[in-house]
Amino acid sequence: MTAAASHRTRWIVAAVLGAACLGLGGLVVVAEAALLRWRPGSVREETWRLAGLATCTTALVAGVVGGVVGLLRGLAVYPPTAFFAFLEGGALGAALGLLVGAGVGAVLAADLRRRAPQS
Repeated sequence: MTAAASHRTRWIVAAVLGAACLGLGGLVVVAEAALLRWRPGSVREETWRLAGLATCTTALVAGVVGGVVGLLRGLAVYPPTAFFAFLEGGALGAALGLLVGAGVGAVLAADLRRRAPQS
């Protein structure tokens, strides 16, 4: 097995474990870590990296904010089910964050590609 294949296998295992332990949130955390470690070689690769980072970060932040809002709302309405309100708010926030982040990432990536020197 080559070094590149071994490195890729480690990221696949990390993604599977993250998704199994933490669901979509764990998968997004592993994806963001992989994107932060990746060093792009071209402008095209950098635009994909930027779009992915914007999407992952926005989804994580929106999921946490949605979870906290859901928890607070659940505690105010009916405390025994506050945990489920937290999960529901986090899932809805993360889904909205994925959509918004994809749009923001696409705009940032298009701007980066437009400003890149033509070769």
